[in-house]
Amino acid sequence: MNKKTKIILIIVLIIAFIALIILLLHPWKSNKSDGTEYYMSKKYNYWFEVDNGQATLIKYTGEEYHVKLPSSVYGVPVTKLGEYEVLNLSGAAKRGIFEDSNVSEVSIPEGVTEICNDAFYSSGLCEVNIPSSVRVVGTRAFAFCKYLRSVEFETGIKAISESMFSNCKNLRFIELPSSVEKIEGDAFAECALQKIDLPENIDTIESYAFRECDSLTFVTIPPKVTSINSGTFYSCDFLEKVNIHDEVKYIANDAFDRCDKLTICGIKGSYAEQYANEHNIPFEELDATIEFLNK
Repeated sequence: MNKKTKIILIIVLIIAFIALIILLLHPWKSNKSDGTEYYMSKKYNYWFEVDNGQATLIKYTGEEYHVKLPSSVYGVPVTKLGEYEVLNLSGAAKRGIFEDSNVSEVSIPEGVTEICNDAFYSSGLCEVNIPSSVRVVGTRAFAFCKYLRSVEFETGIKAISESMFSNCKNLRFIELPSSVEKIEGDAFAECALQKIDLPENIDTIESYAFRECDSLTFVTIPPKVTSINSGTFYSCDFLEKVNIHDEVKYIANDAFDRCDKLTICGIKGSYAEQYANEHNIPFEELDATIEFLNK
């Protein structure tokens, strides 16, 4: 091989190497079954979509256990943790970005406003911090995270969505931010909760929100709640006391089914006392002049 040929070969190898680097660093464009575009990136270990100058991370492709999510991809701000499509015998189905993954800790950047359905469903997640920019968290976002033990919220989120923390068998305590106004159905179903402080701004607790929380022993119903719905505390076997304000005017017949250790605490002459008497539940009078406390 003469000198000229060697030089040409070296130049070709250099060009090929540069092309490979560009290919790895630049996102690859592809299409979903519905025709919308998404991008795959080796640099960030994510698939992502871009719409109106905002990026949605839809699939994590890395193998790290501790993940720090980017606040932007290729200069585009990340505002949403989304879903991606998979094909099965029934057709196209959606899966959350970290669904069934081994990730154990995730740092979500300020600027993310939405966490979509099933985002961490059945993952190895142990702890997570939800920043104040997050306003919406989808259904089942953290459901079946059997190792999840620590969730930290900053003020921002308005609702604990349906089945959001259901079947989290290591989640023993959670402190909800003051911004929460609603707890949807099955939100904490079959959790290991021993204690939960419900913020005073909550005005709605939907059916079966705390069903089968076997370790829960004490709850104070927030003062803006006027009804306790069907199965809200169904089969909370060790629930001993529930403080109920006199603003509550309706309690479903099965709200406390299979809560055999329960004593209802409330104001004498209130609907809570009437309900307790009608359902053969022990009633303990609280002083109407003092504020209810979570103890």
